[in-house]
Amino acid sequence: MNTLDNNRTSPQKKRPFRNFILLLIFAVFVSASTLFGLFFLTGKGIISMPAQYTQQNKVTVLQNEPAAAQNTSQVVLGQQLSLQATAKKVIPSVVGVLTYYDTSIIGEGSGVVLTADGYIITNTHVISNGNYFEVVLYDGKSYSARLIGSDIATDIALLKVGDAHNFIAAEFASGTETTVGDIVLAIGNPGGVAFNSSTTMGIISATNRSITTPGGYIISCIQTDAAISPGNSGGALVNTYGQVIGINSSKIVSQGFEGLGFAITSQEALTIAKDLQEYGYVQNRAALGITYQMIDQATSSFYKLPTGVYIQTISNKSLDNAGIKPGDIITHIDKIKIAQVTDLTSLLMKKKPGDTIELEIYRSDDDTTFSAAVTLIESK
Repeated sequence: MNTLDNNRTSPQKKRPFRNFILLLIFAVFVSASTLFGLFFLTGKGIISMPAQYTQQNKVTVLQNEPAAAQNTSQVVLGQQLSLQATAKKVIPSVVGVLTYYDTSIIGEGSGVVLTADGYIITNTHVISNGNYFEVVLYDGKSYSARLIGSDIATDIALLKVGDAHNFIAAEFASGTETTVGDIVLAIGNPGGVAFNSSTTMGIISATNRSITTPGGYIISCIQTDAAISPGNSGGALVNTYGQVIGINSSKIVSQGFEGLGFAITSQEALTIAKDLQEYGYVQNRAALGITYQMIDQATSSFYKLPTGVYIQTISNKSLDNAGIKPGDIITHIDKIKIAQVTDLTSLLMKKKPGDTIELEIYRSDDDTTFSAAVTLIESK
């Protein structure tokens, strides 16, 4: 009895293996049932997959346009492009701008095609002091252009190619809708047309950043770390929908600074361009009606004169009637000391033509001072 019992195989030793097989079969059955049910419900539209697994992740973009630029922008529905597609879309709309004085080239920069019939936005400092202009397309074709108008305050200028050539106009979007961290491309001609259609990538570093234009006016800009070099001025700052959100204007060039580029928002640029196209100047911009030279602190100390605005010529009759003449120095406006050009321009930007301001004048001829109320005129 004992011998037989010891040699008999126990049924309990087979149960763990059998249980494992049964559990495996059950798991396969449950998984298959779940997948079948998922496919069935998805196919019937009862449930939907997450957006990242479908084609439903398209982004809708509403392009807000300024009222003064309704003919240059439109509502766009679409989705983000690859960086390669973005560059391919915009490069044909970015041009080189050559500025001549008589037969000599005195400046090179970039521009953006505003309309198919040849209106080109660029920077005022790009066309400064020129009397002849040439526009060079991305494919090397060149055309002569004339200056329609320029605005020192915003550093925006408008050129027009003589005849309609069916240019590829850029698509614009509001630069005020940008967010810090958005990826952007800067497209232009760094160093001139020899490096035309150069494209650099960066992000929006800041919005509403105040900078001073070459004319001494303070404007709000988009800040980016996309490389902007001399010659990029007037080129395009572009979002990943292939839309121009800004006109590249300047960068901080100084030891210890890197990646500080600035672009005028397309919203501002289009508004200015519309006025330039219709009137040749920006309407309702107040001006003193003088040409002048600033007497800064260094000049003041050297010549023993007060800081302020040294009047060279006068075109505003209100100043003539007040007894002000060339050679006088404006030291204060509305009791605000004028020590640098931004003091003057910031004050004028808050005024309108027809406003009355009080000037404090220093006359070096007899070392006297006097006050005079004058009326501002429209800048043209």
